[in-house]
Amino acid sequence: MRDVHVVFTDYKEDGWGIASPQVPGLVGGRATASEAAADLEGILEWCGFEPGTYNLHRHEEKYAISPRGDEFMLRFAVDGPEGRDQAIGRMLHAIEHDEYLDDLPRMPSFVTGEHLIISVLADDTIGWILDQLGDREGAYLQFYAGDDALYGIPIYDTDQEMGRGTTTLEKLGLTRDSVVRDLIDAVAAEEVDSLRLSIQHLPSLHA
Repeated sequence: MRDVHVVFTDYKEDGWGIASPQVPGLVGGRATASEAAADLEGILEWCGFEPGTYNLHRHEEKYAISPRGDEFMLRFAVDGPEGRDQAIGRMLHAIEHDEYLDDLPRMPSFVTGEHLIISVLADDTIGWILDQLGDREGAYLQFYAGDDALYGIPIYDTDQEMGRGTTTLEKLGLTRDSVVRDLIDAVAAEEVDSLRLSIQHLPSLHA
Protein backbone atom coordinates (compact mmCIF):
# COMPACT_ATOMS: atom_id res chain seq x y z
CA MET A 1 0.00 0.00 0.00
CA ARG A 2 1.01 3.59 -0.54
CA ASP A 3 2.63 5.51 2.31
CA VAL A 4 1.02 8.84 3.18
CA HIS A 5 2.74 11.24 5.58
CA VAL A 6 0.54 13.87 7.21
CA VAL A 7 1.96 16.78 9.20
CA PHE A 8 -0.13 18.53 11.86
CA THR A 9 1.34 21.97 12.55
CA ASP A 10 0.63 23.81 15.78
CA TYR A 11 -0.01 27.47 14.95
CA LYS A 12 -1.01 28.18 18.57
CA GLU A 13 -3.90 30.66 18.65
CA ASP A 14 -4.43 30.22 14.90
CA GLY A 15 -5.21 26.52 15.23
CA TRP A 16 -3.67 23.48 13.55
CA GLY A 17 -2.58 23.10 9.94
CA ILE A 18 -2.86 19.85 7.96
CA ALA A 19 -0.44 19.12 5.10
CA SER A 20 1.06 16.16 3.25
CA PRO A 21 3.99 15.82 0.82
CA GLN A 22 1.95 13.14 -0.96
CA VAL A 23 -0.88 15.67 -1.52
CA PRO A 24 0.98 18.82 -2.64
CA GLY A 25 -2.19 20.89 -3.00
CA LEU A 26 -3.57 20.06 0.43
CA VAL A 27 -3.93 23.12 2.66
CA GLY A 28 -6.20 22.37 5.57
CA GLY A 29 -6.72 23.41 9.13
CA ARG A 30 -8.79 22.92 12.24
CA ALA A 31 -9.14 24.79 15.52
CA THR A 32 -7.78 21.97 17.66
CA ALA A 33 -5.50 18.95 17.30
CA SER A 34 -8.34 16.56 18.14
CA GLU A 35 -10.53 18.04 15.41
CA ALA A 36 -7.71 17.74 12.90
CA ALA A 37 -7.14 14.09 13.81
CA ALA A 38 -10.86 13.28 13.73
CA ASP A 39 -11.38 14.81 10.28
CA LEU A 40 -8.18 13.45 8.70
CA GLU A 41 -9.62 10.31 7.12
CA GLY A 42 -12.40 12.30 5.49
CA ILE A 43 -9.94 14.91 4.22
CA LEU A 44 -7.72 12.24 2.66
CA GLU A 45 -10.73 10.51 1.11
CA TRP A 46 -11.76 13.84 -0.44
CA CYS A 47 -8.21 14.01 -1.87
CA GLY A 48 -8.62 10.57 -3.48
CA PHE A 49 -7.16 8.29 -0.81
CA GLU A 50 -9.75 5.63 -0.08
CA PRO A 51 -9.69 4.18 3.47
CA GLY A 52 -7.67 0.97 3.66
CA THR A 53 -5.55 1.78 0.60
CA TYR A 54 -2.67 3.58 2.34
CA ASN A 55 -0.33 3.42 5.31
CA LEU A 56 -0.70 6.57 7.39
CA HIS A 57 2.31 8.20 9.08
CA ARG A 58 1.37 11.09 11.38
CA HIS A 59 3.77 13.84 12.39
CA GLU A 60 3.44 16.87 14.63
CA GLU A 61 5.22 20.16 14.06
CA LYS A 62 5.90 22.97 16.51
CA TYR A 63 6.97 26.52 15.75
CA ALA A 64 9.85 28.10 17.67
CA ILE A 65 11.70 31.39 17.33
CA SER A 66 15.09 32.23 18.81
CA PRO A 67 16.09 35.46 20.60
CA ARG A 68 17.83 36.47 17.33
CA GLY A 69 14.61 36.01 15.38
CA ASP A 70 15.54 32.77 13.55
CA GLU A 71 12.44 30.67 12.94
CA PHE A 72 12.17 26.89 13.19
CA MET A 73 9.62 24.15 12.62
CA LEU A 74 10.34 21.16 14.88
CA ARG A 75 8.80 17.92 13.59
CA PHE A 76 8.46 14.53 15.25
CA ALA A 77 6.48 11.37 14.48
CA VAL A 78 3.35 10.90 16.55
CA ASP A 79 3.27 7.12 16.08
CA GLY A 80 5.97 4.55 16.66
CA PRO A 81 8.77 4.18 19.22
CA GLU A 82 9.28 6.69 22.02
CA GLY A 83 12.37 8.84 22.36
CA ARG A 84 11.88 11.58 19.77
CA ASP A 85 10.98 14.04 22.50
CA GLN A 86 14.60 13.83 23.72
CA ALA A 87 15.92 15.54 20.57
CA ILE A 88 13.01 18.01 20.40
CA GLY A 89 13.44 19.10 24.02
CA ARG A 90 17.16 19.63 23.64
CA MET A 91 16.76 21.46 20.32
CA LEU A 92 14.22 23.80 21.91
CA HIS A 93 16.78 24.46 24.63
CA ALA A 94 19.43 25.20 21.99
CA ILE A 95 17.08 27.56 20.13
CA GLU A 96 16.13 29.42 23.30
CA HIS A 97 19.84 29.95 24.11
CA ASP A 98 21.16 30.55 20.56
CA GLU A 99 23.34 27.42 20.74
CA TYR A 100 22.64 26.37 17.14
CA LEU A 101 24.44 29.18 15.31
CA ASP A 102 27.37 27.14 13.97
CA ASP A 103 24.94 24.81 12.23
CA LEU A 104 22.54 27.47 10.95
CA PRO A 105 24.19 27.90 7.50
CA ARG A 106 23.65 24.20 6.80
CA MET A 107 20.06 24.03 8.05
CA PRO A 108 17.64 23.79 5.11
CA SER A 109 14.69 26.15 5.21
CA PHE A 110 11.27 26.55 3.64
CA VAL A 111 10.70 29.30 1.08
CA THR A 112 8.99 31.18 3.91
CA GLY A 113 12.24 31.14 5.91
CA GLU A 114 11.61 28.63 8.70
CA HIS A 115 14.26 25.96 9.22
CA LEU A 116 12.78 22.47 9.30
CA ILE A 117 14.20 20.17 11.97
CA ILE A 118 13.09 16.54 12.17
CA SER A 119 13.70 14.45 15.26
CA VAL A 120 14.89 10.99 14.22
CA LEU A 121 15.78 7.69 15.85
CA ALA A 122 18.70 5.44 14.99
CA ASP A 123 16.48 2.90 13.20
CA ASP A 124 14.48 5.37 11.08
CA THR A 125 15.06 4.67 7.39
CA ILE A 126 16.31 7.34 5.00
CA GLY A 127 13.35 6.63 2.72
CA TRP A 128 10.87 7.26 5.55
CA ILE A 129 12.55 10.62 6.18
CA LEU A 130 12.74 11.65 2.52
CA ASP A 131 9.04 10.84 2.06
CA GLN A 132 8.27 13.59 4.59
CA LEU A 133 9.78 16.21 2.28
CA GLY A 134 8.07 18.02 -0.54
CA ASP A 135 9.67 18.75 -3.89
CA ARG A 136 13.09 20.40 -3.43
CA GLU A 137 12.64 20.61 0.33
CA GLY A 138 15.29 19.78 2.89
CA ALA A 139 15.48 19.21 6.62
CA TYR A 140 18.01 19.13 9.42
CA LEU A 141 17.94 15.78 11.20
CA GLN A 142 18.47 15.73 14.95
CA PHE A 143 19.35 12.49 16.68
CA TYR A 144 19.78 12.37 20.45
CA ALA A 145 22.61 9.94 21.19
CA GLY A 146 22.45 10.07 24.98
CA ASP A 147 24.82 11.81 27.41
CA ASP A 148 23.29 15.12 26.30
CA ALA A 149 24.81 14.80 22.80
CA LEU A 150 22.84 15.81 19.69
CA TYR A 151 23.87 14.66 16.23
CA GLY A 152 22.82 17.01 13.44
CA ILE A 153 22.92 16.37 9.70
CA PRO A 154 21.19 18.00 6.70
CA ILE A 155 19.21 15.97 4.18
CA TYR A 156 17.48 17.04 0.96
CA ASP A 157 14.72 15.69 -1.24
CA THR A 158 16.57 16.18 -4.54
CA ASP A 159 20.08 16.54 -5.95
CA GLN A 160 20.99 20.12 -5.21
CA GLU A 161 24.18 22.10 -4.90
CA MET A 162 24.34 21.36 -1.15
CA GLY A 163 21.85 18.51 -1.11
CA ARG A 164 21.71 14.91 -0.04
CA GLY A 165 20.78 13.66 -3.47
CA THR A 166 20.91 10.12 -4.77
CA THR A 167 24.49 10.67 -5.92
CA THR A 168 25.68 11.43 -2.41
CA LEU A 169 23.82 8.44 -1.00
CA GLU A 170 25.44 6.18 -3.55
CA LYS A 171 28.89 7.55 -2.73
CA LEU A 172 28.26 6.69 0.90
CA GLY A 173 27.03 3.21 -0.01
CA LEU A 174 23.54 3.99 1.28
CA THR A 175 20.01 3.48 -0.06
CA ARG A 176 16.49 4.47 0.98
CA ASP A 177 16.45 1.34 3.14
CA SER A 178 19.54 2.44 5.09
CA VAL A 179 18.87 3.78 8.59
CA VAL A 180 19.97 6.92 10.42
CA ARG A 181 22.65 4.96 12.26
CA ASP A 182 24.14 3.95 8.88
CA LEU A 183 24.03 7.56 7.68
CA ILE A 184 25.81 8.90 10.75
CA ASP A 185 28.46 6.18 10.61
CA ALA A 186 29.05 6.74 6.90
CA VAL A 187 29.33 10.52 7.18
CA ALA A 188 31.57 10.28 10.23
CA ALA A 189 33.90 7.98 8.28
CA GLU A 190 34.01 10.08 5.09
CA GLU A 191 34.57 13.73 4.26
CA VAL A 192 31.32 14.76 2.55
CA ASP A 193 31.04 18.54 2.40
CA SER A 194 27.27 18.60 1.91
CA LEU A 195 26.64 16.23 4.81
CA ARG A 196 29.06 17.24 7.55
CA LEU A 197 28.08 15.82 10.91
CA SER A 198 27.48 18.16 13.83
CA ILE A 199 27.76 16.93 17.40
CA GLN A 200 26.55 19.25 20.15
CA HIS A 201 27.16 18.56 23.81
CA LEU A 202 24.45 20.43 25.63
CA PRO A 203 24.06 21.13 29.34
CA SER A 204 21.88 18.54 31.02
CA LEU A 205 18.28 19.65 31.29
CA HIS A 206 18.08 17.87 34.63
CA ALA A 207 21.03 19.60 36.27
